[in-house]
Amino acid sequence: MQRRNRIRLGGYGGCLLLIVIMFACIGVTVFTLDQLCYSTLSQRLPLYPNAEITVQRYNMFRPRGMGETYIELVSPDDPDTVSRWYGSTAGRYSREAVRTNDFTYRLATAERAIGWTEDRTGSLIQLYGTCAQ
Repeated sequence: MQRRNRIRLGGYGGCLLLIVIMFACIGVTVFTLDQLCYSTLSQRLPLYPNAEITVQRYNMFRPRGMGETYIELVSPDDPDTVSRWYGSTAGRYSREAVRTNDFTYRLATAERAIGWTEDRTGSLIQLYGTCAQ
């Protein structure tokens, strides 16, 4: 009779071990995916130098990680200067990622809008990205 109890406890222990392994695998996968998303969105949606973040919203763990990210920045520079910087900086990454067929580039989508601030003293920069959705 004691032998049967040991076998049953061993069976439950095996199930518990499988559940722990399953959650560990899911955790590692989510962490890795978030890192990949952060890496690609940080290059596709870089923060403009010396710009001030006025709004930042995200629906997962961190901005520019998995999920959706919206960032609004204000810069004293004019929109043409800001647009050229984004075209050069983010454009360089995009061209290289397409050329090398980088799979992480396809994980994410990125959009940006650049215009004058309401009082026309600088640029309003809106960055929107999604990853692994």
